[in-house]
Order: sequence, then C-alpha cells, then structure tokens
Amino acid sequence: MGAYKMDEQYPPKSVLVAGYAQVPKGSANYEQHKVIVVTLVVDLETSIIVDAGVNIDWDVINKFLRSKAIGLQLDNGIEGYVQSIRSMASFSAIESFIQAFKICYERYIEIASKNKTIKQV
Repeated sequence: MGAYKMDEQYPPKSVLVAGYAQVPKGSANYEQHKVIVVTLVVDLETSIIVDAGVNIDWDVINKFLRSKAIGLQLDNGIEGYVQSIRSMASFSAIESFIQAFKICYERYIEIASKNKTIKQV
C-alpha cells in the first residue's frame, strides 16, 4: 500500500495520532529539534497505517522511516516493526524515534479500543 497523495482524502474512519520523545543531548538531531515527533494516520477499519511523518529534516531518514511505517498493520502489535527498524537504521535519534512510535501505537490502541475495532494484543 502506498502513501496517500496530498489531494486525496484519507479513509473515512482514519485517526491521527502523535508521539513525542526527547532527542539525545549533543546529537545533531538535538541541535535542530529537542524532541522527535512521529505522526501516524491509521485506518480504523483495517488497522493499517496509511500515512506517517517524522519531524526529522533529513529527507532520506524521513523518507526511509515513512516508507517502513506506511502499510504496517497494527492488530498484532509493533514489536516486529521495532526490531526491523533497529536492524535497518542507525542514527543518533533512533531510540527516540522508536519511543515516539510506541507512544503513537499506544494512543492508537486507546482510540481503537474505544471504537471496538481491534483485537486486544
């Protein structure tokens, strides 16, 4: 599943969640941003991430992380995704990104469980 284009609408039952995590002091990322912000748009009917963003200014990192998140199905948790990101990416704020992504997931679970659209993991 590819990313939605700006002029397209998201699925009717999609939700936006955001997660934040502090960037390690002294890193290049810290000089630009004190926190990493991850945003996800998730289709509640399918539990699939349909769009994603991270406030890292380096296009390659942003595109890479985005491409690995879009299409991810969240019903079975994110541990496999987290392990794959750790094995495929290495930059100073990777753990901050993972923490922010986990917060997004927790917020998604909270919203989805209120809408009773997911299985409990």
